Amino acid sequence: MPSHVHRVYLGDPDATVDDLTPFPGTKVLELDLPAERPGKVIVQLNARKPEEFDLAGDRHRDR
Repeated sequence: MPSHVHRVYLGDPDATVDDLTPFPGTKVLELDLPAERPGKVIVQLNARKPEEFDLAGDRHRDR
């Protein structure tokens, strides 16, 4: 199970890498890229409690 989800723009070698899950000790349970919402990601993770999982969406601006 991955612990972080990162975003990188492969078309720009100078682009920064963004950590979309910058929470210590977080585990990612599931990742979804919904076809009806291009450029968005839905991540299920345990940001608040290690024994439970939350939902977090990518609220960063689109490029």
